[in-house]
Amino acid sequence: MKLCYLAPTFRKKAAIPPTGAPTPVKLKMKVSGDEQRRLCGEQEKYSERGGLGLGVGLTTYGSVAYQLKDANMEASGTVDFVCRAAKIMNRTIVMTVFLACLSTLPVIMLIMGVQYIRDCPAEPRIPVYMVVGGAAGGAGICWLLWAQLASRSSNSSASIPERVLAYTLTIFLMGW
Repeated sequence: MKLCYLAPTFRKKAAIPPTGAPTPVKLKMKVSGDEQRRLCGEQEKYSERGGLGLGVGLTTYGSVAYQLKDANMEASGTVDFVCRAAKIMNRTIVMTVFLACLSTLPVIMLIMGVQYIRDCPAEPRIPVYMVVGGAAGGAGICWLLWAQLASRSSNSSASIPERVLAYTLTIFLMGW
């Protein structure tokens, strides 16, 4: 739980200065993440002159910025926040497009390895390395794309056999 400082607008008889203007009283309270979002999470709207001109707050509900802010409030430390932020960023369309673009690299490795399988003058095993690396890398990228799309459609995590297969493929690619 984090601390939230609230400035109530009620008047206390002892807190009214001689001018008659009320002074806000700061209260130190422990509140949960939901209560903090409800009480302290209000964002100012962009004005038509200074903002985007859309009349939309900076962190609208469900946006990536709102989810990152929420993860920051609920995180117990820096490492926990980084893990939560990585999970949030993994479910974005930007990550899907990035993985789709990254999938071209193993395809190019596979094509170049097959094309020059018998014609490498420097080292005859380089095309074999490229074929195996391209095939395993392509399988790894396809696996990441599938897992990323599945995580966007549901909040369930991967099963144990799926995790074992993913870790085995990753270790093979690092060793290869």
